[in-house]
Amino acid sequence: MVIVKELPDIIDNIGTFDEYLKDPKKQEFAVSLIKEGSSFIAVKKEKGYIFYPSRFVGHKNNNYDAFIKYNLSSGRDTIEIVSQILKHKPNQMKDLEAEFKAFCLRLGFTAPETGIAGAEHQYWVIGIAE
Repeated sequence: MVIVKELPDIIDNIGTFDEYLKDPKKQEFAVSLIKEGSSFIAVKKEKGYIFYPSRFVGHKNNNYDAFIKYNLSSGRDTIEIVSQILKHKPNQMKDLEAEFKAFCLRLGFTAPETGIAGAEHQYWVIGIAE
């Protein structure tokens, strides 16, 4: 699967992920990516931050079918390119970790302490006009 090349590619995937968080048929898939993830793009919205896993938003035109087809089980290949596009590396941030935990509670589960591979959570923060 092709890695994103520019910010609009990431924004498109964020829109798709937002739809999945609202769709009862795809929400479980989206939640599983959040539970397993360690690197997230954090976007401030009305009700607080929303967190988007890099392994989903980092692949161009990503969607449920493509994710399953290409078995995108790791976001390691997306971290560097997302960092280049956003012009900084993701960071571990205590204030965002608290926001992440609140976000997970809004989705109905307790946030894991780390990603599935044991890596601590790290974040890029971006603003998107709604």
